[in-house]
Amino acid sequence: MQQLRKERTWNNFMNKLQNLSKARLQSIEISNRKFNEFCIDHYKKSRDEIIDYVKSLDNEEREDELLEVLQEWINHLGKTLTVSSIRVKLTDVNRYFKYHKVRVDTKEIEFPPELKEEPYAISLEEIQEIIKVAKWKKQGYYLALISTGTRPVEILGLRKKDIEWNFDFNCYTALIPAKLTKKKIARTIKFSREVNRYLKKMLHAVDSDDDLVFCKNKNLDDARSNEDAVFRAYCNKVGFTQKYETTGRPKINLYCFRAYFFTKALRLLGDDTAHAMIGHGAYLQQYQRRTLKEKIELWSELESEILVFDQTKNEQKIKKLRDANTKLTDQQITIEDQEKRLKKLEEMLYLERNFQREK
Repeated sequence: MQQLRKERTWNNFMNKLQNLSKARLQSIEISNRKFNEFCIDHYKKSRDEIIDYVKSLDNEEREDELLEVLQEWINHLGKTLTVSSIRVKLTDVNRYFKYHKVRVDTKEIEFPPELKEEPYAISLEEIQEIIKVAKWKKQGYYLALISTGTRPVEILGLRKKDIEWNFDFNCYTALIPAKLTKKKIARTIKFSREVNRYLKKMLHAVDSDDDLVFCKNKNLDDARSNEDAVFRAYCNKVGFTQKYETTGRPKINLYCFRAYFFTKALRLLGDDTAHAMIGHGAYLQQYQRRTLKEKIELWSELESEILVFDQTKNEQKIKKLRDANTKLTDQQITIEDQEKRLKKLEEMLYLERNFQREK
């Protein structure tokens, strides 16, 4: 009878994970390669040779030996990486250990102190500066991100058939396919009116319903990396080069648009709704039960807060201030008139009293 169980090799391990996203597979491959390089440098043994060695030990010794190796690797990574990045790499390597039936309690691992810098909050003025120097299609992409709070890859992956013009509400909506989302849950988004003219031209430029609208590269991981590089170039052009001290990563990046949207939604619509609108899975159930009309109305309520160049909101504020100033001026005039009347009445009363005394 043919053997059903495959030999436990690296290639068979990666084939087993073929349903994971390309980005996740790349992460696992890179982490394990780095670990293999570390093992060769420090122990003169490859990763697989160390696994074979610990397998030859009894259970208690096996875990002790492996924990010592992993702790040395974590200490090594701590010189250049953040704790969050180290945890990801440890998870990736431990996945390969589990494939070989080698169990290790990673709770025993000691991590470096975790330093968390304050997240950078991009301003409306900074957003405007970046968009002004961007090419036309990139402007549409950035405004789409800002008006929907979506992840960059979720917009890049939209096809012509995913986007719809709603005549009743004069707006574009899109159903983000589940395969594009982090939680694998499809959801509806609405674009602001600032995006309409960009989308109209982009949709006209593609022929097939299956064609991508915001990019041409069907490899979305590569497309996302390219967008990061282009955005970085625009930021450098306008002088937005600030970086986090602990990681060296740019403070202003494409995910700042998502955070900008979320902050506005949180203030206006509350915690649960804001999380649901940007696709956090735990909050989506309530949002998904709304009708399309209710969803559009929800987004429309937020729209004035997330417009970048449309000054309707500011004009309304100015009008309110002017109206308030007019009321104050009218009130001031009324007070002055009342004071004059009061003074005149007092004078008349004074004259009348004097007249009575003389009489």
